[in-house]
Amino acid sequence: MKIGDQIFSVPVMMAPMAGVTNPEFRWLVASYGASIVVSEMISVEGLVRKDRRTWHYLRSFRKVEGVSLKNISAVEFFQLFGSRPDSFAEAAKILQGEGINHIDINAGCPVPKVVRQGAGSALLKNPDRLVRIVDTVRNSAPDAVVTVKLRLGWDNASINILKVASDLAELDIAAIIVHARTAKQMYSGKACWEWVKKLKALVKIPIIGNGDIFSPNDVVARMKETGCDGVMIGRGALGNPWFFQALAAYFDPASWKMPEDNWEDLVSVVEAFTRLLERAGYNIGFIRKNMMWFSRGCPRSALFRGEIIKRNTVDDMLRCFRRWIELTVLQSGVSFLDAKGLRGVRNGGQGCQNGGFL
Repeated sequence: MKIGDQIFSVPVMMAPMAGVTNPEFRWLVASYGASIVVSEMISVEGLVRKDRRTWHYLRSFRKVEGVSLKNISAVEFFQLFGSRPDSFAEAAKILQGEGINHIDINAGCPVPKVVRQGAGSALLKNPDRLVRIVDTVRNSAPDAVVTVKLRLGWDNASINILKVASDLAELDIAAIIVHARTAKQMYSGKACWEWVKKLKALVKIPIIGNGDIFSPNDVVARMKETGCDGVMIGRGALGNPWFFQALAAYFDPASWKMPEDNWEDLVSVVEAFTRLLERAGYNIGFIRKNMMWFSRGCPRSALFRGEIIKRNTVDDMLRCFRRWIELTVLQSGVSFLDAKGLRGVRNGGQGCQNGGFL
């Protein structure tokens, strides 16, 4: 996968997710093999107004205190959203002034409070404005690597991804990222990757697919089916950084090893990451939510979630977590790799048995 002048041996990105992809989370998945990580959405209007909360989103994972950056080569993009080309121009200059040279433009978020501003996927209903925005950013930050995140269209009656993406490809952007749903679908129904295949056949710039990626098998299957250059992973990576490690070992076996089938890995990561969030000052509700994500796929995870909701300190939540692991998970006979959907991943990166990983 080539984005700008950089070639990535592991063609996987972590999707930007509001309330999730903070610097600490980006550091975690980067340390486990994600080639590209993306910030939470950043309002161009907030940057222009110098809103303190908005500027807080410019914090890089490389500035997280108390973590190791050794052997982490991930590139970090910062995603902008808004509707006014002039504000995008000023925001792009601000990012450049902060030393940020990787910019993603959000034209895919379907959340109502974003759409009401004429931003996110609302721009798919006004593609001329989107073209002006992207062109403005390219001119305002000529040295930046610029990507654009899209959806297929506003709804099934107005799918315009091929025309919009073709127009954007003429603006010297580095890649297009496509969530293979319409805005109206939100996250319901199934992602239609056939459009990703059509788009890849149409334009010459890199195409990154996104949507319904819940296992490493899904990544390789979608790349084989569509010919896309890479895959962006969203909800499937919550509580599962080993997702990226498995893919890194598949695509770049000389540099990465497969995750071990060992529940101690889960325990050590949860404890360290929970303490990292605590030191960074996140509230107890946010820390609890992250611990719940780590329980996904694990035996009797509902039991753990029901218990942890009653705990109100980090120490108590970690004790609850350890007790659940010792008395329930380890007694279940379920393997760590099976629980996290990693069983059957093979090293090599060149083809798979039986048409897939498994």
